[in-house]
Amino acid sequence: MRTYLILLALFACTTFAVSQTDPVTTAFIHANVLTMTNNAVWNDYTVIVKNGKIQQMGPSAKLEPSKKATVIDCQGKYLLPGLTEMHAHIPTPEKGDDSYAKEVLMLYLSCGVTTIRGMLGDPYHLGLRQQAADNLLLSPRIFTATPSFSGGSVATPEEARQKVLVYKQQGYDFLKIHPGVKLAVFDEMVKTADKVGIRFSGHVPAEVGIRHALAA
Repeated sequence: MRTYLILLALFACTTFAVSQTDPVTTAFIHANVLTMTNNAVWNDYTVIVKNGKIQQMGPSAKLEPSKKATVIDCQGKYLLPGLTEMHAHIPTPEKGDDSYAKEVLMLYLSCGVTTIRGMLGDPYHLGLRQQAADNLLLSPRIFTATPSFSGGSVATPEEARQKVLVYKQQGYDFLKIHPGVKLAVFDEMVKTADKVGIRFSGHVPAEVGIRHALAA
């Protein structure tokens, strides 16, 4: 699993002393590390990250980064795992202008949110997800739902089956369910989703009920 780290500081005026040497290894030195398991703070720690994964961590006095590592001096700053927003909504372009959507993604990131789960998908979000993965966009890592499965968008079991197949082929991460889906439609959606290997999440349609939805 990749580990994403964020530094908490005064965002607008913080500067870092960075030695640019090896793009795959980064050493955060003299950081105050928030453990996220209790109230402890590990003061003056070094955290070494290679290819997006934590390799080592320990007191800065005892852990020396390699000479090729990119060094970020975190004196007086705090380091913690990136936060995850599990019910995000990513905007879509208005009249071809996607500046607002990109601003929202940047704001998530600036607040320490390094992963988001977009709960109502659009084809545009697939492109954003790829741009974020390729580091072409200031954005958290994105997991995106499909467009909505609702009583108004999916009327028959066959329609549900076809949409699941299409959305799976298009590369969405999971199906989004909204109210109004009939029981037979829901069951066909679940059957097809299980067959092709895509998850589903969202609301519980009234005709389906919570027990049936949980069992599915």
